[in-house]
Amino acid sequence: MLESADLSLARIYWTIIGDAEERKKTQKALERASGFVRHLLAERMTLRRSPEVKFIFDQSVAAQDRIEQIIQEIHAEDAARTVQDPEIVDTVVDGKDETTVKSDETKP
Repeated sequence: MLESADLSLARIYWTIIGDAEERKKTQKALERASGFVRHLLAERMTLRRSPEVKFIFDQSVAAQDRIEQIIQEIHAEDAARTVQDPEIVDTVVDGKDETTVKSDETKP
């Protein structure tokens, strides 16, 4: 929970594992509970006024999940390509991807 400098606003970041429908339901529930949360803060804090409570969806977890998904897709594509044609090997030379073909021939 992050608060503003004058403690008049408490931002509470949240996330959920689920689909968009569950996210909407959770957002609505949190908005309905904001008065109760504000009341709890007022009981525990020694301030003249209790801070306004604002719930903000934290998208960083969703972004991390998407990045992980992309990485897994890349690994799956590489594995499928290796299974389809084991003679092709991808290498990285000087920061550039290069595709080479394995060869049993040796040069004299």
